[in-house]
Amino acid sequence: MLQGYIDAYRVTNNKAYYERAKKNAEFLRDKMIGKDYQLNRNFKNGKATINAFLDDYAITIQAFLAMYQCSFDTTWLNHANGLAEHVLAHFDGDSTTLFYYTSDLDQALVARRVDFGDNVIPSSNSIMAKDLYHLGTLLAKDDYIKRANQMLQVILPRIKTDGQPSFYSNWCDLMLAFSKTPYEVAVVGKDFGKILSELQLRYQPDVLYLGGASEGSLELLEDKLVENQTFIYVCQNKVCKMPTEDVSKAIELMKD
Repeated sequence: MLQGYIDAYRVTNNKAYYERAKKNAEFLRDKMIGKDYQLNRNFKNGKATINAFLDDYAITIQAFLAMYQCSFDTTWLNHANGLAEHVLAHFDGDSTTLFYYTSDLDQALVARRVDFGDNVIPSSNSIMAKDLYHLGTLLAKDDYIKRANQMLQVILPRIKTDGQPSFYSNWCDLMLAFSKTPYEVAVVGKDFGKILSELQLRYQPDVLYLGGASEGSLELLEDKLVENQTFIYVCQNKVCKMPTEDVSKAIELMKD
């Protein structure tokens, strides 16, 4: 439901949806995530138990990334990164660039499954690959983007051989991102909230949003704050067009 509330907020600007999303996200952060960003998947009688699987981590990271892009609260970006680091440490394979479905902290199995085919629900690996791509872009972590590309290269031969791209739809979405780099849209200044809400009312699947009232610590926001003004910067690959204060103009800049 967390992602559903975020999506509902984005298309309606109804604050009630955002508050519900925030409440869900805070519950996960405070009750389900433990030491070293280990995520649990069950909560009963006030206690979180059962180490989460790869899809639990990937979907939670995805939701925290969405929370950041709705609020510019770096808390969610930092927690998304912490969960990603945990996945890299405990779900990584020795002979493949894909991740195992189970953690090495769990009881050893005869064989550790690798989930990669997209169906009604995208595969845990395709979601994780997109998470790394988006985190890598927002945090300027080239190693994350490189890993996402390595994962995609493992799957591309299967897409060609099987001849059924619909079974790899989330991977194809990632392939599109590598083919046409998404826009990095930074909104920086005291009125960022109002402008961000206006921007997100328009469906922009190839946009990553970042910003805030100050520049903060993100590399992509460096030197973008202008005193007493709120500017929109439309960028690709860290190269930005002339900033604007007009939402309609920013939308036009994303059509080039």
